[in-house]
Amino acid sequence: MFRYFLKISYLGTKYNGWQKQLNTNNTIQYHIDKALGILLKQNIKTYGSSRTDTGVHAMHQIAQFDSLYHINICKIKMLKSLNMILPYDISILDIAHVNNKCHARYDAIYRTYRYNIHFNKDPYLSNISWLIINCNIDYDIIDKATQIILNNNSFEAFSKKHEPSKNALCNIKSAFWIQNKQKITFFITSNRYLRSMVRIIVGIIIKTGLKKMPINRIQKIIDSKNIKNNNCELAPPQGLHLYNIEYPYNINF
Repeated sequence: MFRYFLKISYLGTKYNGWQKQLNTNNTIQYHIDKALGILLKQNIKTYGSSRTDTGVHAMHQIAQFDSLYHINICKIKMLKSLNMILPYDISILDIAHVNNKCHARYDAIYRTYRYNIHFNKDPYLSNISWLIINCNIDYDIIDKATQIILNNNSFEAFSKKHEPSKNALCNIKSAFWIQNKQKITFFITSNRYLRSMVRIIVGIIIKTGLKKMPINRIQKIIDSKNIKNNNCELAPPQGLHLYNIEYPYNINF
């Protein structure tokens, strides 16, 4: 067997997330597995570094697959052929042969997500950013709220799926906002995430920044370790982008 890593970008607007599902073929993974199978004439199953949800995008997703034979097709030719087979909103950016012990999901040490918010109606941003109109966000508050998130590592109350305490630990390396008059962007880097965790974090921080929730409520929610105490709506999926994956070794992309 020969193992390969793919660098992938996609708009998740019309798809039911990354992962294959029994009740639909409308997933990113399904289309990539199908395209690889057609090109390589083998039954291919990919494994992604992260499982993005319905409507969530990726600028930099990594997936692995195994081939029975060494792929001796020219890389440029293979990428061109794959992208001709794939839908227009899924792109294979690069491919690399890796050691068979490498694993796209389990070897990843950090994953970075980006969340986009804009303030003026713009049809070109509607599928890739959250529109908040007529808002007056207090940026000092959102920075303080972000620091509260950074000071914690157990996020049972920030998951749509119940997680036991031992499974809810996340080592957040960094979290910060970049802002201007037209939009703000949130970046977060962690070793792992719980289900919908980033969207819940964004939703809570924005709610405090709009002064719809007192900032001291955030720590109380975290300490409760109970999703039922988090009555904040999820930030919508279209603003979320898988931005980068870090590994402890170099990949020959």
